[in-house]
Amino acid sequence: MRTQEEHESFHHEVVETYPSMVYVMPLSPEDLQAQRDAAQDAGYHTRILRAQPSWQDRRDVLIFGMRSRIVDDHYTRVGQRAAEGLTWREILNGVGMARGFFTDMMAVWSLFSELRG
Repeated sequence: MRTQEEHESFHHEVVETYPSMVYVMPLSPEDLQAQRDAAQDAGYHTRILRAQPSWQDRRDVLIFGMRSRIVDDHYTRVGQRAAEGLTWREILNGVGMARGFFTDMMAVWSLFSELRG
């Protein structure tokens, strides 16, 4: 479980250092609203990309980041790649998500879950 100090450290080291970073999280319907609320409460701009019948993965996608224009750009790019039936790993690699940030993305998800807990 992350402490407030760990959260502030993570926020400073990752979010403030990489303000153009965008997080892309496929979520089940029962998790989507709480994660979106937590992201917005933390000051992120958010977009929800609803799952489409043609997608390989049927989960909705939460896209969030500190810069709204970049969030909107990823919203469009992820939607286009998901429509091609790609896996999430292929989608994320295709939109330029650095592999090293996957752990950070999961840390944010975990943090939001704990804060909303």
